[in-house]
Amino acid sequence: MLEYFNALLSPVGYAHDIPDCIKDDRKAEVIALYLQETRRVLASMKSGEDSPDANSSMAEQFSAALKKLRKEEERWRLAIFCSNNAVWELSLDSSKLPYYSPRVFELLGISQKNAPLISSWPKLFHPKDHESLALYRRFVTMNNPPHIFELDHRLRCSDGSYRWFMTRGMTVFDPIEKKPMRIIGVTADIHSRKEREEYFSFRATHDVLTGLPNRLLFDEHLKNGMALTKRDDSRLAVVMVDLDKFKYINDTFGHEAGDHVLREVASRLKRSLRESDMASRFGGDEFAMILAFGRNEWQAIDKIVQRAMLALKEHILISGEEVFVTASFGIAIYPNDGMLAKTLMTRADEAMYYAKALGRNACVFWKRDKRFDVVRLDSDTLRREN
Repeated sequence: MLEYFNALLSPVGYAHDIPDCIKDDRKAEVIALYLQETRRVLASMKSGEDSPDANSSMAEQFSAALKKLRKEEERWRLAIFCSNNAVWELSLDSSKLPYYSPRVFELLGISQKNAPLISSWPKLFHPKDHESLALYRRFVTMNNPPHIFELDHRLRCSDGSYRWFMTRGMTVFDPIEKKPMRIIGVTADIHSRKEREEYFSFRATHDVLTGLPNRLLFDEHLKNGMALTKRDDSRLAVVMVDLDKFKYINDTFGHEAGDHVLREVASRLKRSLRESDMASRFGGDEFAMILAFGRNEWQAIDKIVQRAMLALKEHILISGEEVFVTASFGIAIYPNDGMLAKTLMTRADEAMYYAKALGRNACVFWKRDKRFDVVRLDSDTLRREN
Protein backbone atom coordinates (compact mmCIF):
# COMPACT_ATOMS: atom_id res chain seq x y z
CA MET A 1 0.00 0.00 0.00
CA LEU A 2 2.79 2.41 0.90
CA GLU A 3 4.56 1.87 -2.40
CA TYR A 4 1.46 3.13 -4.23
CA PHE A 5 1.29 6.10 -1.90
CA ASN A 6 4.97 6.94 -2.57
CA ALA A 7 4.45 6.56 -6.29
CA LEU A 8 1.66 9.10 -6.20
CA LEU A 9 3.79 11.61 -4.34
CA SER A 10 6.82 11.17 -6.62
CA PRO A 11 7.20 13.86 -9.32
CA VAL A 12 6.26 13.06 -12.87
CA GLY A 13 8.46 13.96 -15.82
CA TYR A 14 7.05 17.44 -16.38
CA ALA A 15 6.47 18.42 -12.75
CA HIS A 16 8.99 21.26 -13.04
CA ASP A 17 6.42 23.07 -15.20
CA ILE A 18 3.87 23.09 -12.36
CA PRO A 19 3.89 25.75 -9.57
CA ASP A 20 4.38 24.57 -6.01
CA CYS A 21 0.82 25.43 -5.01
CA ILE A 22 -0.51 22.98 -7.60
CA LYS A 23 1.94 20.33 -6.44
CA ASP A 24 0.83 20.95 -2.85
CA ASP A 25 -2.81 20.46 -3.85
CA ARG A 26 -1.82 17.21 -5.56
CA LYS A 27 -0.09 15.93 -2.41
CA ALA A 28 -3.03 16.95 -0.26
CA GLU A 29 -5.42 15.02 -2.49
CA VAL A 30 -3.23 11.89 -2.36
CA ILE A 31 -2.86 12.09 1.42
CA ALA A 32 -6.63 12.45 1.83
CA LEU A 33 -7.20 9.44 -0.38
CA TYR A 34 -4.60 7.41 1.53
CA LEU A 35 -6.20 8.20 4.89
CA GLN A 36 -9.65 7.45 3.58
CA GLU A 37 -8.63 4.03 2.28
CA THR A 38 -6.64 3.23 5.43
CA ARG A 39 -9.67 3.95 7.61
CA ARG A 40 -11.82 1.76 5.38
CA VAL A 41 -9.39 -1.19 5.60
CA LEU A 42 -9.02 -0.85 9.39
CA ALA A 43 -12.78 -0.73 9.80
CA SER A 44 -13.12 -3.83 7.68
CA MET A 45 -10.50 -5.68 9.72
CA LYS A 46 -12.09 -4.59 13.01
CA SER A 47 -15.47 -5.92 11.98
CA GLY A 48 -13.89 -9.30 11.42
CA GLU A 49 -14.53 -9.32 7.73
CA ASP A 50 -12.14 -11.26 5.63
CA SER A 51 -10.25 -8.66 3.57
CA PRO A 52 -7.81 -10.38 1.23
CA ASP A 53 -9.02 -8.07 -1.52
CA ALA A 54 -8.67 -4.90 0.54
CA ASN A 55 -5.15 -4.15 -0.52
CA SER A 56 -5.99 -5.05 -4.11
CA SER A 57 -8.92 -2.64 -4.06
CA MET A 58 -6.74 0.08 -2.57
CA ALA A 59 -4.09 -0.51 -5.22
CA GLU A 60 -6.66 -0.14 -7.98
CA GLN A 61 -8.00 3.09 -6.52
CA PHE A 62 -4.49 4.50 -6.04
CA SER A 63 -3.66 3.60 -9.64
CA ALA A 64 -6.81 5.34 -10.88
CA ALA A 65 -6.02 8.37 -8.73
CA LEU A 66 -2.49 8.47 -10.11
CA LYS A 67 -3.76 8.51 -13.68
CA LYS A 68 -6.29 11.20 -12.83
CA LEU A 69 -3.73 13.44 -11.16
CA ARG A 70 -1.22 13.00 -13.96
CA LYS A 71 -3.94 13.94 -16.43
CA GLU A 72 -4.70 17.05 -14.37
CA GLU A 73 -1.00 17.99 -14.34
CA GLU A 74 -0.80 17.53 -18.08
CA ARG A 75 -3.86 19.74 -18.54
CA TRP A 76 -2.17 22.45 -16.46
CA ARG A 77 1.06 22.13 -18.41
CA LEU A 78 -0.69 22.35 -21.79
CA ALA A 79 -2.88 25.26 -20.64
CA ILE A 80 0.19 27.20 -19.52
CA PHE A 81 1.96 26.46 -22.81
CA CYS A 82 -1.01 27.39 -25.02
CA SER A 83 -1.73 30.63 -23.16
CA ASN A 84 1.73 31.96 -24.11
CA ASN A 85 1.76 33.65 -20.70
CA ALA A 86 4.41 33.51 -18.02
CA VAL A 87 3.48 31.75 -14.78
CA TRP A 88 5.32 32.56 -11.58
CA GLU A 89 5.21 32.05 -7.84
CA LEU A 90 7.11 34.06 -5.24
CA SER A 91 7.41 32.93 -1.62
CA LEU A 92 8.14 35.08 1.42
CA ASP A 93 10.09 32.16 2.82
CA SER A 94 13.69 32.99 1.90
CA SER A 95 14.57 29.30 1.97
CA LYS A 96 12.26 28.66 -0.99
CA LEU A 97 13.34 29.65 -4.47
CA PRO A 98 10.84 31.43 -6.74
CA TYR A 99 9.07 29.38 -9.40
CA TYR A 100 9.17 30.67 -12.98
CA SER A 101 7.78 28.99 -16.06
CA PRO A 102 10.12 29.04 -19.11
CA ARG A 103 8.07 31.87 -20.64
CA VAL A 104 9.31 34.27 -17.92
CA PHE A 105 12.87 33.93 -19.21
CA GLU A 106 11.75 34.31 -22.82
CA LEU A 107 9.86 37.54 -22.12
CA LEU A 108 12.71 39.16 -20.17
CA GLY A 109 15.46 37.74 -22.39
CA ILE A 110 17.39 36.24 -19.47
CA SER A 111 18.76 32.79 -18.70
CA GLN A 112 17.44 30.59 -15.92
CA LYS A 113 20.66 30.97 -13.97
CA ASN A 114 19.92 34.72 -13.78
CA ALA A 115 16.39 34.21 -12.46
CA PRO A 116 15.50 37.21 -10.26
CA LEU A 117 15.13 36.65 -6.54
CA ILE A 118 12.20 38.16 -4.65
CA SER A 119 14.40 41.11 -3.63
CA SER A 120 15.46 41.80 -7.24
CA TRP A 121 12.08 42.57 -8.82
CA PRO A 122 11.85 46.26 -7.77
CA LYS A 123 14.98 46.94 -9.84
CA LEU A 124 13.16 45.68 -12.95
CA PHE A 125 10.09 47.92 -12.61
CA HIS A 126 9.95 51.13 -14.61
CA PRO A 127 10.67 54.10 -12.29
CA LYS A 128 7.36 55.73 -13.25
CA ASP A 129 5.23 52.67 -12.54
CA HIS A 130 4.55 53.71 -8.96
CA GLU A 131 1.47 51.50 -8.60
CA SER A 132 3.46 48.36 -9.41
CA LEU A 133 6.21 49.21 -6.97
CA ALA A 134 3.74 50.10 -4.23
CA LEU A 135 1.84 46.85 -4.70
CA TYR A 136 5.02 44.80 -4.64
CA ARG A 137 6.25 46.52 -1.48
CA ARG A 138 2.89 45.90 0.20
CA PHE A 139 3.42 42.22 -0.40
CA VAL A 140 7.05 41.85 0.65
CA THR A 141 6.46 43.95 3.76
CA MET A 142 3.19 42.10 4.52
CA ASN A 143 1.43 45.48 4.62
CA ASN A 144 -2.15 44.45 3.83
CA PRO A 145 -1.52 43.01 0.34
CA PRO A 146 -4.61 42.52 -1.87
CA HIS A 147 -6.04 39.03 -2.26
CA ILE A 148 -6.43 39.47 -6.03
CA PHE A 149 -4.79 42.10 -8.24
CA GLU A 150 -4.43 43.08 -11.89
CA LEU A 151 -2.26 45.84 -13.32
CA ASP A 152 -0.38 46.99 -16.40
CA HIS A 153 3.29 47.77 -15.87
CA ARG A 154 6.71 47.88 -17.51
CA LEU A 155 9.71 45.66 -16.82
CA ARG A 156 13.32 46.12 -17.89
CA CYS A 157 14.54 43.39 -20.23
CA SER A 158 18.08 42.11 -20.63
CA ASP A 159 18.86 44.62 -23.42
CA GLY A 160 17.94 47.55 -21.14
CA SER A 161 14.64 48.32 -22.89
CA TYR A 162 11.30 48.41 -21.09
CA ARG A 163 8.31 46.39 -22.27
CA TRP A 164 4.68 46.57 -21.21
CA PHE A 165 3.16 43.60 -19.38
CA MET A 166 -0.20 42.81 -17.82
CA THR A 167 -0.06 40.82 -14.58
CA ARG A 168 -2.92 39.07 -12.78
CA GLY A 169 -2.26 37.36 -9.50
CA MET A 170 -3.40 36.52 -6.02
CA THR A 171 -1.90 36.41 -2.56
CA VAL A 172 -1.95 33.06 -0.73
CA PHE A 173 -2.37 33.48 3.03
CA ASP A 174 -1.49 31.15 5.87
CA PRO A 175 -4.83 29.61 6.94
CA ILE A 176 -4.00 29.88 10.64
CA GLU A 177 -1.93 33.04 11.09
CA LYS A 178 -3.64 34.81 8.18
CA LYS A 179 -0.29 36.17 6.98
CA PRO A 180 0.70 36.25 3.31
CA MET A 181 2.93 33.33 2.38
CA ARG A 182 3.34 33.73 -1.38
CA ILE A 183 1.89 35.29 -4.48
CA ILE A 184 1.15 33.40 -7.66
CA GLY A 185 0.06 34.77 -11.00
CA VAL A 186 0.42 35.04 -14.75
CA THR A 187 2.07 37.76 -16.81
CA ALA A 188 1.27 38.52 -20.45
CA ASP A 189 3.21 40.60 -22.96
CA ILE A 190 0.96 43.54 -24.00
CA HIS A 191 3.67 45.76 -25.47
CA SER A 192 2.21 45.78 -29.00
CA ARG A 193 -1.24 46.63 -27.68
CA LYS A 194 0.16 49.50 -25.59
CA GLU A 195 2.06 50.87 -28.57
CA ARG A 196 -1.14 50.89 -30.64
CA GLU A 197 -3.04 52.61 -27.82
CA GLU A 198 -0.32 55.25 -27.47
CA TYR A 199 -0.24 55.78 -31.24
CA PHE A 200 -3.99 56.36 -31.53
CA SER A 201 -4.00 58.47 -28.38
CA PHE A 202 -1.25 60.65 -29.87
CA ARG A 203 -3.13 60.91 -33.17
CA ALA A 204 -6.24 62.07 -31.32
CA THR A 205 -4.45 64.96 -29.60
CA HIS A 206 -1.61 65.88 -31.97
CA ASP A 207 -1.16 67.16 -35.49
CA VAL A 208 0.02 64.32 -37.74
CA LEU A 209 2.24 66.47 -39.95
CA THR A 210 4.16 68.46 -37.34
CA GLY A 211 3.70 66.43 -34.15
CA LEU A 212 2.50 69.55 -32.31
CA PRO A 213 -0.59 69.44 -30.06
CA ASN A 214 -3.79 69.96 -32.03
CA ARG A 215 -6.77 72.20 -31.31
CA LEU A 216 -8.30 69.67 -28.91
CA LEU A 217 -5.22 69.51 -26.68
CA PHE A 218 -4.69 73.27 -27.02
CA ASP A 219 -8.20 73.98 -25.71
CA GLU A 220 -7.66 71.65 -22.76
CA HIS A 221 -4.29 73.21 -21.93
CA LEU A 222 -5.77 76.70 -22.18
CA LYS A 223 -8.63 75.81 -19.85
CA ASN A 224 -6.23 74.33 -17.27
CA GLY A 225 -3.84 77.23 -17.66
CA MET A 226 -6.58 79.79 -17.03
CA ALA A 227 -7.61 77.98 -13.84
CA LEU A 228 -4.01 77.91 -12.63
CA THR A 229 -3.52 81.58 -13.52
CA LYS A 230 -6.61 82.55 -11.57
CA ARG A 231 -5.38 80.66 -8.53
CA ASP A 232 -1.83 82.10 -8.65
CA ASP A 233 -2.85 85.62 -9.71
CA SER A 234 -0.53 85.34 -12.71
CA ARG A 235 -1.14 85.96 -16.43
CA LEU A 236 -1.59 83.93 -19.60
CA ALA A 237 -1.05 84.98 -23.20
CA VAL A 238 -2.86 83.43 -26.17
CA VAL A 239 -0.84 83.94 -29.34
CA MET A 240 -2.28 83.28 -32.79
CA VAL A 241 0.33 82.82 -35.53
CA ASP A 242 -0.36 82.82 -39.27
CA LEU A 243 2.34 82.41 -41.91
CA ASP A 244 2.60 85.21 -44.47
CA LYS A 245 2.08 84.37 -48.15
CA PHE A 246 2.29 80.64 -47.53
CA LYS A 247 0.11 80.00 -50.58
CA TYR A 248 2.96 81.30 -52.74
CA ILE A 249 5.28 78.59 -51.40
CA ASN A 250 2.71 75.87 -52.10
CA ASP A 251 1.99 77.16 -55.60
CA THR A 252 5.67 77.65 -56.47
CA PHE A 253 7.36 74.62 -54.92
CA GLY A 254 4.48 72.20 -54.45
CA HIS A 255 2.61 70.82 -51.45
CA GLU A 256 5.45 68.50 -50.42
CA ALA A 257 7.72 71.51 -50.06
CA GLY A 258 4.91 73.31 -48.22
CA ASP A 259 4.70 70.43 -45.74
CA HIS A 260 8.45 70.66 -45.20
CA VAL A 261 8.09 74.38 -44.41
CA LEU A 262 5.26 73.71 -41.95
CA ARG A 263 7.33 71.09 -40.13
CA GLU A 264 10.30 73.44 -39.95
CA VAL A 265 8.17 76.33 -38.69
CA ALA A 266 6.63 74.06 -36.03
CA SER A 267 10.09 72.98 -34.88
CA ARG A 268 11.35 76.57 -34.67
CA LEU A 269 8.31 77.82 -32.77
CA LYS A 270 8.63 74.97 -30.30
CA ARG A 271 12.32 75.72 -29.73
CA SER A 272 11.46 79.34 -29.01
CA LEU A 273 9.26 78.47 -26.06
CA ARG A 274 9.97 77.63 -22.46
CA GLU A 275 9.06 74.28 -20.97
CA SER A 276 5.90 75.72 -19.41
CA ASP A 277 4.60 77.06 -22.76
CA MET A 278 2.81 75.30 -25.60
CA ALA A 279 2.88 75.56 -29.39
CA SER A 280 0.01 74.10 -31.39
CA ARG A 281 -1.04 73.73 -35.01
CA PHE A 282 -4.70 74.31 -35.80
CA GLY A 283 -4.44 73.42 -39.49
CA GLY A 284 -3.15 74.86 -42.74
CA ASP A 285 -0.59 77.58 -41.95
CA GLU A 286 -2.25 78.56 -38.67
CA PHE A 287 -0.45 78.00 -35.37
CA ALA A 288 -1.14 79.06 -31.80
CA MET A 289 0.85 79.39 -28.58
CA ILE A 290 0.06 79.62 -24.88
CA LEU A 291 2.53 81.57 -22.74
CA ALA A 292 2.40 81.70 -18.95
CA PHE A 293 4.04 84.56 -17.06
CA GLY A 294 3.93 86.40 -13.76
CA ARG A 295 1.73 89.40 -13.09
CA ASN A 296 4.59 91.85 -13.56
CA GLU A 297 6.65 89.90 -16.09
CA TRP A 298 5.38 91.48 -19.30
CA GLN A 299 8.87 91.47 -20.78
CA ALA A 300 8.69 87.65 -20.85
CA ILE A 301 6.23 87.85 -23.77
CA ASP A 302 8.51 90.21 -25.69
CA LYS A 303 11.44 87.82 -25.26
CA ILE A 304 9.51 84.82 -26.52
CA VAL A 305 8.05 86.71 -29.49
CA GLN A 306 11.53 87.98 -30.31
CA ARG A 307 12.96 84.45 -30.24
CA ALA A 308 10.13 83.16 -32.43
CA MET A 309 10.49 85.93 -35.01
CA LEU A 310 14.27 85.53 -35.10
CA ALA A 311 13.87 81.76 -35.56
CA LEU A 312 11.52 82.27 -38.51
CA LYS A 313 13.87 84.84 -40.00
CA GLU A 314 16.39 82.13 -40.91
CA HIS A 315 15.98 80.75 -44.41
CA ILE A 316 14.56 77.32 -45.19
CA LEU A 317 16.26 75.29 -47.92
CA ILE A 318 13.90 73.87 -50.56
CA SER A 319 15.38 72.01 -53.54
CA GLY A 320 18.63 73.90 -53.08
CA GLU A 321 16.89 77.26 -52.98
CA GLU A 322 16.72 79.51 -49.93
CA VAL A 323 13.17 80.39 -48.95
CA PHE A 324 12.31 82.98 -46.31
CA VAL A 325 9.15 82.74 -44.23
CA THR A 326 7.58 85.39 -42.02
CA ALA A 327 4.51 85.30 -39.81
CA SER A 328 1.95 87.60 -38.27
CA PHE A 329 1.33 87.32 -34.52
CA GLY A 330 -1.75 88.37 -32.54
CA ILE A 331 -1.79 88.33 -28.73
CA ALA A 332 -4.56 88.53 -26.11
CA ILE A 333 -3.90 88.39 -22.37
CA TYR A 334 -5.91 86.60 -19.69
CA PRO A 335 -7.59 88.00 -17.65
CA ASN A 336 -6.98 91.53 -18.94
CA ASP A 337 -8.46 91.00 -22.42
CA GLY A 338 -11.15 88.45 -21.61
CA MET A 339 -12.35 85.96 -19.05
CA LEU A 340 -13.40 83.23 -21.49
CA ALA A 341 -11.17 81.06 -23.68
CA LYS A 342 -13.35 81.74 -26.72
CA THR A 343 -13.11 85.50 -26.16
CA LEU A 344 -9.32 85.37 -25.83
CA MET A 345 -8.89 83.41 -29.05
CA THR A 346 -11.25 85.70 -30.96
CA ARG A 347 -9.35 88.79 -29.82
CA ALA A 348 -5.95 87.22 -30.50
CA ASP A 349 -7.24 86.41 -34.00
CA GLU A 350 -8.40 90.00 -34.42
CA ALA A 351 -4.96 91.28 -33.42
CA MET A 352 -3.25 88.86 -35.81
CA TYR A 353 -5.35 90.03 -38.79
CA TYR A 354 -4.55 93.61 -37.83
CA ALA A 355 -0.86 92.68 -38.08
CA LYS A 356 -1.45 91.36 -41.59
CA ALA A 357 -3.29 94.55 -42.54
CA LEU A 358 -0.25 96.56 -41.39
CA GLY A 359 1.98 94.76 -43.86
CA ARG A 360 2.58 91.40 -42.16
CA ASN A 361 5.71 90.21 -40.28
CA ALA A 362 4.57 91.95 -37.10
CA CYS A 363 3.18 91.19 -33.65
CA VAL A 364 0.08 92.99 -32.39
CA PHE A 365 -1.24 93.11 -28.80
CA TRP A 366 -5.03 93.42 -28.59
CA LYS A 367 -6.37 96.48 -26.73
CA ARG A 368 -9.94 97.33 -25.72
CA ASP A 369 -9.70 100.82 -27.19
CA LYS A 370 -8.54 99.29 -30.49
CA ARG A 371 -5.29 101.23 -30.24
CA PHE A 372 -3.31 98.04 -30.62
CA ASP A 373 0.35 97.80 -29.64
CA VAL A 374 2.43 96.86 -32.69
CA VAL A 375 5.85 95.21 -32.41
CA ARG A 376 8.24 94.51 -35.26
CA LEU A 377 11.66 92.94 -35.55
CA ASP A 378 14.24 95.58 -36.40
CA SER A 379 17.91 94.49 -36.66
CA ASP A 380 17.20 91.42 -34.55
CA THR A 381 15.57 93.46 -31.78
CA LEU A 382 11.92 94.25 -31.15
CA ARG A 383 10.72 97.75 -31.87
CA ARG A 384 7.34 99.11 -30.77
CA GLU A 385 5.65 101.37 -33.26
CA ASN A 386 3.37 103.14 -30.79
